[in-house]
Amino acid sequence: MKYVLAIMLLLATPCLADFTFFVVSDTHYGYSTECDSVNTAMIAAVNALPGNAHHDSIGGNVATPICIFHTGDMIQGGVGATAQRDTFADHYFAGSDFSVPVYAMAGNHDYTAFDDTLTSYYGGTTYSFGNSGMRFIVLGTYPDASTRTWLDAHLQDDLSREIPIVLFSHYGFDVHSQEPGWWTNYAAESWALNNILSQYNIAAYIHGHWHWSAAYTWNNILIAPNGSPKAATTMRSFLVVVVSASTIKIAQFSYDPDDNEAWDAFAADTFDWGWYATASFDACSCFPHAAWEAGP
Repeated sequence: MKYVLAIMLLLATPCLADFTFFVVSDTHYGYSTECDSVNTAMIAAVNALPGNAHHDSIGGNVATPICIFHTGDMIQGGVGATAQRDTFADHYFAGSDFSVPVYAMAGNHDYTAFDDTLTSYYGGTTYSFGNSGMRFIVLGTYPDASTRTWLDAHLQDDLSREIPIVLFSHYGFDVHSQEPGWWTNYAAESWALNNILSQYNIAAYIHGHWHWSAAYTWNNILIAPNGSPKAATTMRSFLVVVVSASTIKIAQFSYDPDDNEAWDAFAADTFDWGWYATASFDACSCFPHAAWEAGP
């Protein structure tokens, strides 16, 4: 009987641990000298932020992230794309400036420049992995027909109905992403995606592309777009995401050095917290799935 009781207690224990991760986007290496300098400032801010005071709505200090996501447009592309790709790789891949894993995806400016690299590092341009009891799914530039087919098949597991999921892509559901030239057919494709996601425990969907950072909802899912080093100064920002047993909290962190501070410096008077959003999801009380915890 005591063994049965122990198993019942284990099953009733939420398998999601508290953790933090960061999301950057649209670095556009090669766009301009200023943009490349702002990228240097962003990297300094990402590395210096842990241990500093959190957004007032979250409280405490920022924890060291378990990983960093990059939601596409790694480079500007066009003339000099090869050199841009090498510069990005030096900072984010083999010569990473970060002490935690980086998970990237291609944006429209990246074309196929990183396909081989993404496949080498993550097993493909779309991929999924688990960490700390949550499932992370990277959908690439956007969830087109082939990506949706992969996603639908990938989620055909009874356990995935309960595991909380965060999804990432470059395009989102904002006004800019809906413009012609991005999704092939936004109305039809986003509807098809919703038909898949509505069956699962979605905590949030995070994207880039817009160069603007302001949380919104799409079909009752919290959507968090990201800022960009290429953007106007008020949108030079990245996202800090805090996850607990049944809540996801997302805060915008602005790192723009607006008072002649060195671009590669991080000082208390050069940053500020922006917007904050939160959403609840169904708490998970299942055994951790070993295959999901084995990320790329």
